[in-house]
Amino acid sequence: MKFKAASLSFLLLTFSAFSYAHYEAGDCITPTETGYSWFGHVAKVIAFSEIDGYVGKNYILHFPKYKSGDVIFTTEIEIKTKKIPNYYCNNS
Repeated sequence: MKFKAASLSFLLLTFSAFSYAHYEAGDCITPTETGYSWFGHVAKVIAFSEIDGYVGKNYILHFPKYKSGDVIFTTEIEIKTKKIPNYYCNNS
């Protein structure tokens, strides 16, 4: 039983170390969910990285026009956002 638990722990750690990012640095995204506070605005993905004080890898976003106090987002934003042409983030 200990071997199974150790194997499972190893697999989970390995999987989390190779987290897949839906977006990459430089991508421009916008929410598809009207409940998001920044709906109708855009954000530029700065990085997908491990950040001190947060679990796993998270997105760091920059809002060219929208004043958001939140710049760190979990991968859950991938569900209710979409990538749009970079033009929208560069000319906002």
